[in-house]
Amino acid sequence: MERVEYLDPSKHLIFENYKFHRKENNTNGSVRWRCEACKTVSLTVDSNDNIIRKPKPNVKHIPHVCIKLFPVQKHCLAQYEFLKHEAKNDPNFNFSKRYREILQQLQTANDPREVAEYFPSEETARVTCLMG
Repeated sequence: MERVEYLDPSKHLIFENYKFHRKENNTNGSVRWRCEACKTVSLTVDSNDNIIRKPKPNVKHIPHVCIKLFPVQKHCLAQYEFLKHEAKNDPNFNFSKRYREILQQLQTANDPREVAEYFPSEETARVTCLMG
């Protein structure tokens, strides 16, 4: 079975480079997810994070509505979600230090110009992490 790739297990996942949001919990413990943009493409994930129902082959994302993420964009988004998670849950969280560490890791692994485009600015991230 194919395993799911989460951005934030309580809110978002990535499937085939599209962002999905959590729709509903099923009585058997599985969770239904929908494309964040078109809301017509959905999948179901079991409690072990395995995809147990993929989108139907005849149901497609809507062009120019659904945004397919680039690999670097997906990576930046995942790291940003991780930064927000740390800010909420780590009592010793140091925003400036962690932001710099994550940014440096992203720039080392990817084209820095793409990282600059897809990873939030320090100012935006600070407001989101420390005020949200």
